[in-house]
Amino acid sequence: MLEVFDGHQIRKYGESDNVAFGYELALSDKTNLITIAGLNKEKNALLGMTGTGAYNFEGSRSNHTYLGLKSSASPNSLTNLFGQFFFGKTTFQKPDDSIIAGATPIRTTSFKAGISRNDHLNKYEWSVQLSQPPRIESGHLMMDLVDEYDQFGNLHYKNQSVGLAPSGRQLDFGAHYSIKLKNSNSLKFKTVISRHPGHAKTSDNDWSGFVGYVNQMHKFGVGIYKDQKNVNEQASYNWSKDILQKSGNLDFRIDYDSEDHSLTSKATLRMRF
Repeated sequence: MLEVFDGHQIRKYGESDNVAFGYELALSDKTNLITIAGLNKEKNALLGMTGTGAYNFEGSRSNHTYLGLKSSASPNSLTNLFGQFFFGKTTFQKPDDSIIAGATPIRTTSFKAGISRNDHLNKYEWSVQLSQPPRIESGHLMMDLVDEYDQFGNLHYKNQSVGLAPSGRQLDFGAHYSIKLKNSNSLKFKTVISRHPGHAKTSDNDWSGFVGYVNQMHKFGVGIYKDQKNVNEQASYNWSKDILQKSGNLDFRIDYDSEDHSLTSKATLRMRF
C-alpha cells in the first residue's frame, strides 16, 4: 500500500509545504510494518521557532526530512502491541536581515510504544503507552553578536554558537480504560503523566485525568489537569441526534474551563444530500 500526501498550509508560526510517503508491509497475518518518509519545507521559521526585531526569521528557509517506522503486532486475538520511531534532520538557510547567521544540521527524534487489550466479548478495553514528543538531539544556532566598536565607530561582530538541544527529555506515560455497559452505554477513563514537560530538566511533572460517559445521544466528560502553574478543571457535555430520517444531524456541545472561567456552547446542523 502506498500513501501520498501533498499539501500546503499556513501556520501561525510560519509557512510550510509538506510531502510524505508511506509503505506498509505485512510481515505476517498478525504483524505489519509501515515505513514513512517525508519532507517539510518551512519559511520564516525554524521548527516552529520565530523571532522579532534583530532576531527575526524573515526570509529564512528550512528543510526538514524525516524517516519513521511504525509497527503493530497481535500475539493473540485480544492483545495488540504497537510502536513507532521517527528520526529527522533539518538544514537551515539564514534570514535576510537578522543577527541569526545560520544553523548547523539539526537532528530530532520522537517515539511511542504501548500495548492494548480487550476481552472476548469486546466489553472492556485497556491500553498503556510510553511516548516522547519531538525533541532536538543535536544542532546549534549561529548568531552574529556585536563584539566591539572601533575608533571610527564601526561595529565588529563575533559569531556565537547556541546549542538547541534541551536540558531534559519529556516522557509521557498514558493509560486508558473503557467498559461497555447495558443499552449502548459506556464509561471511559484516561490519565497522562508527563516527566520533564517541554524537555526542561527543571520542570515539574504535569498530569491530567479524564472520566467520560457515553450513550447513543449524550456524552459527558470531566477532566482535571495540572501544568507548571495551576490545577484546572474542565467539563463538557455533548448531545447529538439524527433527524429527517437520518439525512441530517443536530449536534449541541457545551464546555467549561476553570482556567479562564469560560463557558462556551456550540450548535451544529449537518445535512446529507
